[in-house]
Amino acid sequence: MWPMILHASRSQAAARRLKYVTPGGATTFVSTYLGTNKMEGLAQGQTVEQVAAGAVGQPMAFLVEQAGGHTVDAHYHEAAQFQLFVGGSGHVGTHALDGVTVHYAAPHSPYGPIVAGPQGVQYLTLRHDWDRGAQWMPQAAAVLRAMPNRKHLTFTSQPVARCADLPALSGASQTPLLRTAEGGPQAWRVCAGPGAVVRSDPVGAGGQFWYVLAGSARHDGASWDADDCVYVSGDEGPLICQAGEGGVELIRMAFAAGG
Repeated sequence: MWPMILHASRSQAAARRLKYVTPGGATTFVSTYLGTNKMEGLAQGQTVEQVAAGAVGQPMAFLVEQAGGHTVDAHYHEAAQFQLFVGGSGHVGTHALDGVTVHYAAPHSPYGPIVAGPQGVQYLTLRHDWDRGAQWMPQAAAVLRAMPNRKHLTFTSQPVARCADLPALSGASQTPLLRTAEGGPQAWRVCAGPGAVVRSDPVGAGGQFWYVLAGSARHDGASWDADDCVYVSGDEGPLICQAGEGGVELIRMAFAAGG
């Protein structure tokens, strides 16, 4: 059984950075925070089946740096996922990426393309279980058509600017970025001033990812710093952390039970 809370720093992810060119020719660099993704396994000479044997049941988190002017073609995944766009510009489908943006896709729900602006675009991909990689459209469309009772479900938040002047804030606030049906996937932005306490609701069956956009926080003796990523499993109760001396800005994303 995996620990209830997993934490990885940006430097740890950077040590696992690799170049990946999609079948459609988009150049990306992938830095893995948690779990093992297909690209990393293939780069180590493993087959997809070998990667899956050691990765099923693990949450996955990795940063994608997509080169300027490059397009990742429309596709879907077999696992539910959040994507958190944190830098650069571009579009995901028809949605402009000109600020911090949260995108959610349910299993077998095509989305995209992801089009990077001139300076590229950077985003986290976050899943609570193993996925064997992109299923590209339109090549995989026949597979989707053959699935009985399949539901297409994607959400994209409005872009938001970063929190202003964290050290001057008093207390903590949580602003919904994605609000879906009761029990569905959700996302919030948290802005907290120095020393403020941040408390989540009970995590729920689907688990959550927390990403530190700026500043720092402490939880159970551990420091969460800018660009750190945290996974909290579904059996965890309310999570409490305290903003550091300069305050903290966090994005919190919660999966629905079963995805």
